[in-house]
Amino acid sequence: MTLFDAYIFVDWSASQRPGSRTRNDTIWIGVGIDGDDPYACHQRTRQECTQSLARLLARFVKERRRTLIGFDFPYGYPSGFADALGRPNAVKPWRFIWDELAAAIHDDERYGNNRFEVAEDFNRRVGDRPGPFWGHPRNSAHPHLPYRRRGNFEFPYFVSPQLQLEEFRLTERAIKEALNMRCRTGGIKSVWQLLHGVTVGGQALTGIPVVRALRCDISLRDHSAVWPFETGFTSSPSTESGPFILHAEIWPRVAERFRDETVEPKDKGQVLAMVRWARECDGRGQLAALFDRPSGLSDGEMTACVDEEGWILGGV
Repeated sequence: MTLFDAYIFVDWSASQRPGSRTRNDTIWIGVGIDGDDPYACHQRTRQECTQSLARLLARFVKERRRTLIGFDFPYGYPSGFADALGRPNAVKPWRFIWDELAAAIHDDERYGNNRFEVAEDFNRRVGDRPGPFWGHPRNSAHPHLPYRRRGNFEFPYFVSPQLQLEEFRLTERAIKEALNMRCRTGGIKSVWQLLHGVTVGGQALTGIPVVRALRCDISLRDHSAVWPFETGFTSSPSTESGPFILHAEIWPRVAERFRDETVEPKDKGQVLAMVRWARECDGRGQLAALFDRPSGLSDGEMTACVDEEGWILGGV
């Protein structure tokens, strides 16, 4: 028996201009249902994408499907960030960050957002030195957000003698180690980096509030959970029957061998490949193990992942 009946994967974008079907750095949704061929939908704006996903998930709930949905950005930050921002003890670190971002990020229908201002405010709250977020447009003024990291600060970033922030989460460090054993490239970016080349920092700032909105939607929340924050690491992350929605962070590179290189743009091909990958893993009974406790994690590291950092599905 498979874990899921439907699969939805999203290639997100923090761009400040509406997307075009023909270029990368736009938003694509890949969908797979039952044994049908997967299909992909282009989304011009983040608002359009959020609305499309809410409608699709509501439909799958009505059809009593078990749905796996994932976005391609970090769902958490390196351990200690929530405490550096002043988290109350009663609130889980991951949920504190999600709530903070939902309250702070403003994303209008013209595709403008305030992610650089939010990152700058977080830096100001963390301490009186530059960092840990960095990167902003050259023609903008952000005194508390360094344009580049080099020459301004290094990681680990010391908030205090007792609290320091790493550049990468445990899941990213595990992937980097595994990749470096096979090749000399990393391919993993830090959630603190907002600009200069391919980055994920802006995607996380603008995207986490969307995942939170879908998770907390009044028509979806009773059937939803976020892995591993709410489920823990487990080989049984889904229910035996629907409706059920599981949110899980993804990294399209895990499905690279399933990508049709003739499909353009690449972002479209990646979400289709993710659907094929997840469906095949599920059909072969291999998907369950990817939700279970990653090998090599200590008890303390496992707690850090479940409480704050999260984990990439299939990352190692």
